[in-house]
Amino acid sequence: MESQNKINKYHFKSGLPQEFEILDIGEVFQRSKKALTSNHRTDFYQIIWFKTGNPIHLVDFNPIQIQTNSLLFLNKDMVQRFDENVMMDGKIILFTDSFFCRTESDTQFLKNTLLFNDLFSIESLPIQEFTSTFETILKQMSSELLNEKDDNQSEILQNLLHNFY
Repeated sequence: MESQNKINKYHFKSGLPQEFEILDIGEVFQRSKKALTSNHRTDFYQIIWFKTGNPIHLVDFNPIQIQTNSLLFLNKDMVQRFDENVMMDGKIILFTDSFFCRTESDTQFLKNTLLFNDLFSIESLPIQEFTSTFETILKQMSSELLNEKDDNQSEILQNLLHNFY
């Protein structure tokens, strides 16, 4: 019998051209609601855009009140749980260390940026003033992902990802 206190760990989906993916929250929730609404960890980074909805997102057992049209930056290995009682819409950007960290300075940047490493408080960041900019970058990333993988694709995606910081 599986323990109710067990925290599952999810790994990045294998077989993708890049260890980078953009998913629709509604679609992921529909497919994996039970997994998402249970405490779990991931071995990849997440940027969650809560376009609509005001859920309470549990991060390392601390409730985070999410505001509509805000971003939540989650470091890998954080325990999290989605709110099963609130309808939400948005996107999730997923990526791994091996995708982002091509150089030592990339690694230092990712390990030191407050967006993923604020030990004192994790909060969602409202983006009302920057919604159109964010949507433009997201569309550029999605468009690039539709292209066949070449030597430049991962660098282009990483550069676009840098624009969120």
